[in-house]
Amino acid sequence: MKEHTLFLQAAFPAGERECRNKASWYREEFEKILWQTVRLSDGMAGKDVLCSGEVFTEFTMRAEQQTERLTQIPIDSRITQAEEKLRPGCPGDIDERMIWQICQLNQRVLQLLSGLIMFKKQILREVTSCRMYAAG
Repeated sequence: MKEHTLFLQAAFPAGERECRNKASWYREEFEKILWQTVRLSDGMAGKDVLCSGEVFTEFTMRAEQQTERLTQIPIDSRITQAEEKLRPGCPGDIDERMIWQICQLNQRVLQLLSGLIMFKKQILREVTSCRMYAAG
């Protein structure tokens, strides 16, 4: 969702400052969630997941740098660096604190995603009624 909101932010022309700012806010919030997910995942994900190319690939860092250069939208590449350093593991017992943190994270994701869906519906209404321009 971090990347999705980055592309959303980049799609607005400079005149749509309020929408660009709102998309930026969502991107920053999803980055925070991704940071928390990476921290909670260290030593918890299987080696097969970490090697699958779904978390990061050999191209991720370069793609982030190029995207940042072309869009002038800051991308926190430290997240990718942290993902590359994730240690595999498959603990048998997850403690209550970890369960609580995961539940809290999931609730935050659902809240944020719900707001993003409403924002995108608003954009779609504005664009389809010719009251707003957005690329992509």
